[in-house]
Amino acid sequence: MKKYSIIILAMLFSLMAGASEKKVNVSSPDVNGDGVVNAQDLVVLINYELEKKDCPKTKIVVLSDPHVMAPDLLVSKGSAWTKYINAQRKMVDYSQALFDEMVARIKDEIKPDLVLITGDLTKDGERLSHAYVISRLDELRAAGIKTLVIPGNHDRGGSVDAVYYDGMLTTPAEVATDQWFAEHYANYGYGADSDREATTLSYACEPVEGLVVIGIDSGTDGFVPLETLYWLEEKAHAATASGKQVIAMMHHPLIPHVTNAESLVPTYVVSNHDNVRKVLTNAGVKLIFTGHFHTSDIAKDYNKEMTREIYDVNTGSLISYPCDYREVTVRSDLMEMSVAMPSSCMRRAMSPRWIRQRLWVVLRWHLPTIAVQRTCVGACLKTRRLTA
Repeated sequence: MKKYSIIILAMLFSLMAGASEKKVNVSSPDVNGDGVVNAQDLVVLINYELEKKDCPKTKIVVLSDPHVMAPDLLVSKGSAWTKYINAQRKMVDYSQALFDEMVARIKDEIKPDLVLITGDLTKDGERLSHAYVISRLDELRAAGIKTLVIPGNHDRGGSVDAVYYDGMLTTPAEVATDQWFAEHYANYGYGADSDREATTLSYACEPVEGLVVIGIDSGTDGFVPLETLYWLEEKAHAATASGKQVIAMMHHPLIPHVTNAESLVPTYVVSNHDNVRKVLTNAGVKLIFTGHFHTSDIAKDYNKEMTREIYDVNTGSLISYPCDYREVTVRSDLMEMSVAMPSSCMRRAMSPRWIRQRLWVVLRWHLPTIAVQRTCVGACLKTRRLTA
């Protein structure tokens, strides 16, 4: 076991050492020369094609799953907090610092036209955590940077982890409801300048002239109700019919990015993803930004006639290595985009010593726990299939 732990640590540190911001020049679709045109090649190729043209562009920063925890929720450190942190692959204890770092970078360095956050804004829907997030978004608003958000499965009440930590004890914290969320994020997608769907926190707005953003509420369990889907279809059709471009964002992925992952983790994608994908694609939505699974990947699908396409651009978590985010440049005709995933945010916020300590905790405590959980889920699914 010790030998395998050393090997895993070595692999992780080699990945960390190799993660850096790069600019790649391309001359063929197979950018990295591996004989396969994969998602990484596609991203760089799209970037290359975009730079060859002189067209109007919109610069967007996409964040997902920052899971911000308000500092006031940690009354005092103790066994309750230690037990929680040791069971996490997320760096919740650094969520505030990482979010602050990201906001500062957006405001002072990137200066985009628009920021999209695709859910799981908070640790577990605590109102205090939402208030902290909103206070930082207010800084972007004051700097003239528009921001739109959509809730994730951790942003509303229901989690037993929405608590104050005080030594050995925990006490429940007040959590957000749908109404509370919409009221407090009025400046970030839920104001008078947005069209709201009546039964969920889905909306449509036009933050940049000619570009309509549809925010899709996939709930806490990864499901888009049929009446919501009809509403989304109507809004997308109306925008495209008037000559506007449409992009969407949703917390749960639209397309499976890992083979058969939805069989092991049912909430990996929206449960009715085939139908949602069909409706959005036929309505003219070509690009959707998603989060949830803390991975970064791009998947592409077509409608039945192979005449329309849709890209699901999945973005990792701001508090899971490599703390990535996306800088996206969208052309006015929405046919091309440039995507970058700089990974220096975590390095600027934390020391190598802290990273080594955290890796050891994850390897010793979290990975075995996840292995047991996934084994149990797989066994339950197998039993259901056998008895069905």
